[in-house]
Amino acid sequence: MAQATEGSILGVVTDPSGSVLVGAQITVTNTQTNFPRNTVTNSSGEYVVSNLPIGTYKVTSEMAGFSTDIESPVELTVKARVRVDFTMHTGVIR
Repeated sequence: MAQATEGSILGVVTDPSGSVLVGAQITVTNTQTNFPRNTVTNSSGEYVVSNLPIGTYKVTSEMAGFSTDIESPVELTVKARVRVDFTMHTGVIR
């Protein structure tokens, strides 16, 4: 039987008040290959990037009017569902 060699990175994006941010751009980049995968947050502020090979990733959240937020390194193991939530701030470079 084939064995799973992939995992997922998921989370929610909010502002400092806790309100969800719809349409935030999420980029998940494998740090070994520099291969990016892109998605946007849904109406609940949530995102999921599935079928990622195991490895180390950088996760970036961007949205107009907010500073870019980066989480790295994010270690992904076999069948893992790693949660990376973001609280985005206005007018602050982080």
